[in-house]
Amino acid sequence: MKNLHLKLSVLWLSTSVCLPLWAQEQALTKGLTPLQAYTLAFENNATLAAASADNAAIQERIPQARAALLPRAEARADISYNKKTTEYDGPTPFRSGDFDATSRNWIVELRQVIFNKASREALGQATVVVAQGDTALALAKQQLTLDVIQRYFALLLAQEAVDLSVIEQESAAEQFSRAKRGFDLGAATITDVHETQAGFDISRSREIVARNELAIARQTLGRVIGKEPVDIASLSKAVTLTPPQPQVMEHWVDKARKQNLQVILAEKTVEIAAREIGRQRGFAYPSVEAVARYGDHSDSSSNLGTGIDSIEASIGLEAKIPLYAGGIVGTQVRQVTALRQRAWHQLDDARQQATLQAQTAYLSLNSDILRVQALQQSQISSENSLKSTQRGFELGLRTGIDVLNARQQLFAARRDLASARYSYLLNNLKLQAAIGDLNEQDLSDLESLFHKG
Repeated sequence: MKNLHLKLSVLWLSTSVCLPLWAQEQALTKGLTPLQAYTLAFENNATLAAASADNAAIQERIPQARAALLPRAEARADISYNKKTTEYDGPTPFRSGDFDATSRNWIVELRQVIFNKASREALGQATVVVAQGDTALALAKQQLTLDVIQRYFALLLAQEAVDLSVIEQESAAEQFSRAKRGFDLGAATITDVHETQAGFDISRSREIVARNELAIARQTLGRVIGKEPVDIASLSKAVTLTPPQPQVMEHWVDKARKQNLQVILAEKTVEIAAREIGRQRGFAYPSVEAVARYGDHSDSSSNLGTGIDSIEASIGLEAKIPLYAGGIVGTQVRQVTALRQRAWHQLDDARQQATLQAQTAYLSLNSDILRVQALQQSQISSENSLKSTQRGFELGLRTGIDVLNARQQLFAARRDLASARYSYLLNNLKLQAAIGDLNEQDLSDLESLFHKG
């Protein structure tokens, strides 16, 4: 996915430096191909941008956790004015009276963790969290890819429905005109006129519905890619129907249970929970730090009648041994243990979902192949039926409404065939997504099936 992002970004930059902004937008929305649609979505989609920002924030977890194990240096300084009165009873070498003094102190302290189990577990946990964030971003890109392609195909199907409805309406208008001429010449009945007019009115209503669905589909795709497409590339008729290899559903299910991105996310959640148990238990372990200090203390006056200036330097080990903290460690360990158990159940559910996702895509893909083949034959049969019905109408054996019905059957077969082709292509991508293997090559293979104009 990162390589795909890089290549798509290069494609975007190579076009943008050569064209003005308005020409760029026209070039990317006129005759839009699936790969160009994905490019626009990658650049403009708010959901993906939010996922990328979230992942960038997650990447900081490792340096934050590592900071707790690195050396820490601190400098402290203070200055104060002191006034005190001292009275001694009896003989003493010290002077009694009022003393004014200014004291100055500064110290530099360096600490290095030698052993801290909680901090080490936190670093290991942060590494898993970052890996989980990368997987979440990859999943967001995968979902965006499927979303773009699904909306792209919906727009293609809506455009095809409009084209067919226009042809259907023109045919219905022609049939209605023939019926009227035949009625005027006494060769047709008023029933033929009414039936063909009804067929024409129905075809008009279908065109209105189709154009409305086309407008919605265009807006829907524009919503995810950030720009409303002017038009989109059409699908080549030569679509090779290749069943998934191997033709063993268990193979795809097994890969999905291991490689599905949702499963990997759930596995990382389990690992994070296990690391959290270790971190909480670590608070009950002793911790050891090496400590080095260097400082200076000065006092301008004392009851000895002279100022004091002392320098302190020390180096050593400092150990902390928790004894009792109200039972907080025990209750927190029990809490995160329960959360790990929940994560295990979520992992089991993710594997079941991945299994269903792979099974559904696999079965649908094989079903689409058979469906396309059947609809191809249905289209041929519908074309032959229309020719026979038209010949029968010319011989006076069939009515105008029979011709309209035959045309509608042919148009329905064409729409269903287009829908089956798009379904096959989409389910092929869904199967790759189910096993966590949707990549640039899949989009390139899909791109090769489309042509502009």
